[in-house]
Amino acid sequence: MKKIFFLVSLIFSLCVNCYGQDMAIYKSPYFNFTVEYPADWETRELSGIVGFISPQENVNDDFSENVNIVVEGLSQNPMTLEQYMDASLVNAEKMIPNFKLLNKGNATIDNNDARYIVYTGEGKFKIKAYTLIMNYKAYTLTYIAKESDFDTYLSKAEAIMKSFRCN
Repeated sequence: MKKIFFLVSLIFSLCVNCYGQDMAIYKSPYFNFTVEYPADWETRELSGIVGFISPQENVNDDFSENVNIVVEGLSQNPMTLEQYMDASLVNAEKMIPNFKLLNKGNATIDNNDARYIVYTGEGKFKIKAYTLIMNYKAYTLTYIAKESDFDTYLSKAEAIMKSFRCN
């Protein structure tokens, strides 16, 4: 019995520290998904959007890197992932000052096909966004940082976005 308890405790502690820090779990009360995020990051919810905000590095830190999840219902206007991404890029080019697409490609999130884009905008921000469509809903997971800090938080942001699971 002690060996089993020890093994369970060991596995739990390894999972808790698998990203090098304590992780918390967010469960969406409305959109049936879960995501893991660093326990020292703050969560905020607003009208179908949930955000995970990094702590300030110091008193001079004027922007908190963040990961946001936006859910858009597509039952009234069904489309493929490619159609959705094409429309998103057209909108981004129109709405984001100084929009510049840096990279795009295919990914897998929660065993589903996803697409990602990396871009800059407004002259100082760099963004990586993953989109997947499941059950007539588009899920867009977006990491936003200052261009100068983008790589610093990228691995944490990737861990959050890749932990996304629909229930």
